[in-house]
Amino acid sequence: MLQDSLRALLVIPMPFLVLGTGGLILWRWRRTSRALLAASAAGLLLTSLPVTGKLIVLPLLSLTEGWEPTGEPVDAFLVPTSGIYFDERKQWWADPTSVRRLGAALAARDAAAALGHSPIPIIISGGAKKPGAPAEALVLARQFNLSYPEVVLDTAALDSYETAVNLERQSRGLRVRHLVVFTDPTHMARMAGVLRHKGFEVRRGTSTRIMEACLNLDRFSFTDLVPQPNGFHLNRRAFYELAGISWYLVTGRLSLGDLSSGP
Repeated sequence: MLQDSLRALLVIPMPFLVLGTGGLILWRWRRTSRALLAASAAGLLLTSLPVTGKLIVLPLLSLTEGWEPTGEPVDAFLVPTSGIYFDERKQWWADPTSVRRLGAALAARDAAAALGHSPIPIIISGGAKKPGAPAEALVLARQFNLSYPEVVLDTAALDSYETAVNLERQSRGLRVRHLVVFTDPTHMARMAGVLRHKGFEVRRGTSTRIMEACLNLDRFSFTDLVPQPNGFHLNRRAFYELAGISWYLVTGRLSLGDLSSGP
């Protein structure tokens, strides 16, 4: 989380700080200088406000319908990982985001079982994204002491698209067509979109803990209008997802129709 916060502070403010620096350098040319300084100040202000990121993310979240244990039956839960790290003993651990996602999926599976549904398999997707590191899916499953057939692991996928491609290849053997995805709201539209592009029916796993971890994206308050470090963090994630969706659209990995679960 600290690494993400530092990255947000460096990535999001940097273009606007460069604009501001340019405005100071060009101080002799007052009109150009003032334009650059105004753009710098406006950019820094907007990206420091949580409300900016929420207004970007909420429409994306609404593109995927939520699923509750009392809802329609599903074939599997999908949990994409989000990173791992190692401690001083060189032991690998899943990051808190991955833990929240899998925890939410396990809670939903238990709730569905309590209502009489058949056990729902959980698919964990995440390959080895760092040199010399194990597959993220394997690390997360071990951390929860889970193994087949409780969970099915995709240890090769390195991004959302590869997750969808690998799942499509395995879908016949797994008999999976209707999926519930447990991931962060900022990531949901892109993940669901590439899955729909491969022919899957997708629903969003609802989880209060995931929503709270994402700065209560479904709630607005006056504090969202106050500049704060969380604003940079949320806006970085929002802009990252917009860039990811745009890239997938340009490269044909999904279409505009794939982003919506409607007809």
